[in-house]
This record gives sequence, structure tokens and C-alpha cells, in this order.
Amino acid sequence: LCFIFDCPCASIIMPQLATQKDIFAFFACEVDECLQLSTDAPMDLFSSCLLSTYDTAIWWHMQRHSTVYDTPRLPNDENKEFLANFLNSLLDSIAYETQKLSIYQAYTADPAIATLFRGFVLAQRVMLSFNIHSTAFPQLELMDYHSFWDVWDIAIDCCITLSKEDSISTLYNLCIETFDSFGTPGIFSIYGCFITQTPSFSETASKHLLKYLDSESGVEMIDSAAT
Repeated sequence: LCFIFDCPCASIIMPQLATQKDIFAFFACEVDECLQLSTDAPMDLFSSCLLSTYDTAIWWHMQRHSTVYDTPRLPNDENKEFLANFLNSLLDSIAYETQKLSIYQAYTADPAIATLFRGFVLAQRVMLSFNIHSTAFPQLELMDYHSFWDVWDIAIDCCITLSKEDSISTLYNLCIETFDSFGTPGIFSIYGCFITQTPSFSETASKHLLKYLDSESGVEMIDSAAT
């Protein structure tokens, strides 16, 4: 069973749920917190993060960034599918790098729960901007300050100002540079599950990934790459 509690004092019911088996639950706020009262945010913001992740992520980005245009510019329609897939891989990367492997596997074993899990990664970040602390059961480590969030802002800016081909190329080069410089486990989801699935870069990215795994530093990352 999976529950979404989008109400004041949401996690007050967690102790009761913790006694049950095969339960997943997402709570909008802590036991002593109320929902956001901002006039420019919907009351169902937490649920929107879980159920409409891409649209909510775009809305949240636009709320946080001022613009010189009379009408805020949104990502091009041709970039929407590409950007939505990139967001999913980014959220998965953040989740993989911040959680214990057993917890990550528990949340991603079922496709429906995995989708809500990615939405919850966004929810933690968005709700914290209103000083609200979203939680889940089984309990998850915090994911709201991960460095990959900056990549999402860059991706949106690329998709607003560039064509689909140029956006993909720019993000690909950014991922390559990050991968070569840091080689963190979380980058595999973006690199392996997204870039290698992009036809224009599939062969090049796959060869680069395999070459890295054959290197001295890459051997230690084989398990993460396989996961």
C-alpha cells in the first residue's frame, strides 16, 4: 500500500503505519508543521510534486528566477520530452547517491512507487523553500541540498534558449566534464540511463562509459554502474 498525506501535521500518523508491512507513505510536513500559506503556491503543492513532477519542477523554477521578459519564457515544446526524461534521470541520480542501497532498491522495485519516489525527491527541495520538511516511510535521508540541483537549473536555461540538438549537446558536454572530474556514483543515472539512450550520442557515450570502467579509477565504480 502507498499513502500520500498532504495535510497539516501529516507525519503524526507515521508511528501507526510503521507497525504495518509492505507500506510506503509520503508526508507533506512534520508533526508540528502546517502547509504553506503563500498566495503564489497551490495548497496541493506536495501532491503536485509527486503526481505532476515535471510541470511542478518547471513552475518552481520560474517562481525562483526573475525574468526581463513581459511573459516568462518556458522551455521550447520540442525540448519538453527530452527535458522531462532528463529530470527523471536527475532525480534518480540524487536519490541513488543519497540513500542506502537497500532503501533505494526498496523504493524503485515497483515502477509506480519509483515514480512517486522521484517526485518526492523534488518535493523535499520545493517544500523546504517554504520552511516545510517533507518526510517518508521507510525513512529517507535528506536530498534537498544535493549539488545536482544546479544542473536542473542549467538544463532549463538551455532548453529555453537553445534548440533541442544544442541543448542535448551542451548538457552532454557538461555531464562528460563532470563525469571525468568527479566520477560520483550518482552521475551513472544521468550518463548511463539517459545520455546513452539519446540516439545522437548513444555510441559515443557508451564507448566513453566503458572506457572509464576499464580504467583504474573506474573499476571501483562497476557495481554502481551495474545498479
